[in-house]
Amino acid sequence: MSSNFGVSLEQRLTPSIATAQRLADSISQSMRVAIPAVVQSFSPGPPATVSVVVAINEFVMQDSGDDSTVSLETRAVQLPVLEDVPVMVPSAGGWSLTFPIQPGDECLIVFGDASLDSWLESGGANNYPVSQRRHSLSDGVAIFGLRSKPRGLSGYPTESAQLRNDDGTVKIDLAPDTITITAPTVNVNAESVTVDASETVKIEGDSQVLISNGTKTRDFFSHQHSGVAGGVANSGPVF
Repeated sequence: MSSNFGVSLEQRLTPSIATAQRLADSISQSMRVAIPAVVQSFSPGPPATVSVVVAINEFVMQDSGDDSTVSLETRAVQLPVLEDVPVMVPSAGGWSLTFPIQPGDECLIVFGDASLDSWLESGGANNYPVSQRRHSLSDGVAIFGLRSKPRGLSGYPTESAQLRNDDGTVKIDLAPDTITITAPTVNVNAESVTVDASETVKIEGDSQVLISNGTKTRDFFSHQHSGVAGGVANSGPVF
């Protein structure tokens, strides 16, 4: 295109596009959305909170020159420890699934669109933010379940759902037609227990003991009746 009429449309737009791109880059650099972190400490609350260290260092522009010169360069810096980060656990309808969070556990920190302080203090709706900050390091929420490769679960089930420990030695496995509980010890505490099977109830073990009001009443494998004559008749039930 001839330049008799000044700069072209492309030349006119280029500075604006570059300026907009720089603005977009600046916004994306300052906006925090989500980032993995590692637990330093846990408080069960209420509300439950963690202190975490962000797992990925952040690139920032820093002056690397002396007092007489200004020379900016990009450096990776570690963010400060985030204190009192609320923990999100699966819960609704008066029920919750809790986990014994430990130092070293990994999580995902999601940063709020607004200050969380007033809502954390009062709950409910129609809260007013105490400041105008947005996507701030001060407004993170910890979501557990995100794992790096070194801490990934082995033996991940593809045909069932499980509540389990990391090494799989204790678990409740829910398959389409079977529920399996695996543990060194299983305790059931209840006022009454009912087992209703339309076909078979099977109990296997080295011994089976009934205890009533703290007193052992029967050890079935070692239990014997005295004064019983031989024959083909059946004895009565166990009392």
